[in-house]
Amino acid sequence: MTYDFAARHYIYDMKRRRDIFTGIELASDKIRVVVASFQDQEQELSKPDSPLVIRGFAEVPSLKMLKDEPVTPNIVAEQVSQALTTAWNMAACEGLPGVLALVLSGNYIRPHFVKASVQLDEHEAISEEDYESAMRATYSEVENLQGDDDSQEVIPLPLVNHGFRLADGRMVFNPVGQYSSTLTAESCCFVADIARHEQVEAMIRDAMGGYQLDYVVYAPIAVASGVLQPTLSDEPQGLVIDLGAGMTSFAIPTKIGFVACEQLAVGMDHLANDLAIALTLEIGTARQIVEQLAQLRCTVVATHDGNARMVNVTEPGLNRRQRSFSADAIESILEVRLRELFQLVKNRLDEQGVYPWIGNEILLTGVGAALPRVAELAAQIFNRRVRMGLPYRVTGRPDFVLGPQHSTVLGLLRCACVEERLRVAQEAANDGGLLKKLKKFVDIMGW
Repeated sequence: MTYDFAARHYIYDMKRRRDIFTGIELASDKIRVVVASFQDQEQELSKPDSPLVIRGFAEVPSLKMLKDEPVTPNIVAEQVSQALTTAWNMAACEGLPGVLALVLSGNYIRPHFVKASVQLDEHEAISEEDYESAMRATYSEVENLQGDDDSQEVIPLPLVNHGFRLADGRMVFNPVGQYSSTLTAESCCFVADIARHEQVEAMIRDAMGGYQLDYVVYAPIAVASGVLQPTLSDEPQGLVIDLGAGMTSFAIPTKIGFVACEQLAVGMDHLANDLAIALTLEIGTARQIVEQLAQLRCTVVATHDGNARMVNVTEPGLNRRQRSFSADAIESILEVRLRELFQLVKNRLDEQGVYPWIGNEILLTGVGAALPRVAELAAQIFNRRVRMGLPYRVTGRPDFVLGPQHSTVLGLLRCACVEERLRVAQEAANDGGLLKKLKKFVDIMGW
């Protein structure tokens, strides 16, 4: 069975299956598609922290992706189409599933912080109306933003609430009830290179036969949503770092926003590149070494034991030449790169003034989270307890082997569920007021 996207268009328009969610992740190692629903069927639409039921999935190689961007869009579009067909067939979907979501990731996207202040009576407690006024002011700032130059534009990702500043400089995440002469709302929108962003959009349209996506989610937001359940606390939940193949995402989520939400153009592919250059290996061989570190009895922390442990490598080609390297040499190369990566994340958090909010425990996820002793290395840099973070409350198909590499795409599905519930609630209330939207958001998340 194959899907004719154009022939199915009328089915999609006439019967939108809003109980089924399809998530698409374009990563540098794999293109991942997951079709799922939420287990709680007592409500019209389940809450996003309900158990996620996997109905279908597919992973295909990212043949022409670099740093999560398509190098050859037509080839990537074919791969996406193949993955969608496989996942939908597995899920036995009749027609196109109702809610389509895409993770947006890449070095062409950067966060842009906006601030706006309102004057208050310092003798009166900050009210919800004051809160709403400050947020509306940041929305106006975003609407007026044109980017740094003509090649940049604000892309249609949801505005991320960052926090609030009081007149004395303190940052708070729920200003209601505080006293201050001013209230400054800090938010974050996302600016992208126009040409590169349009290339990704066109590629996805080609892959889906011209269908429009329902929701697009920035990768760090999806990652955090995949491994952290909604919180009741007004304080930040702590730092999540996704070690992807092409990009590294990091985020510090709060109840209604993010203290930090960003990506670095350094990923696990850089480990393989470093090995290939330092040891004069083919890049494919270097990638295999990184993927098979545990089997080779290597870690990402150098033991400095000289040639006590040797690793035998067979290079591809007709001759299939055998080469030997000390495990310590391999480990030393990997450790230098990962130390640099974690230090870059730490420096970015320091620059933004949010390092104190990283929490007592850091979660590592993504394809690099399974590298031997990577959590130990991160703990040395951040001086915090570090452990692997996995997607929570996932059930369904027994052939779906859950791992840290699925945090982004599964978090995407949870984000799409939040957005869908907001859409349903807004339509039911027929009210677009900002404050009521935020209240609905808190209610939807079960806070």
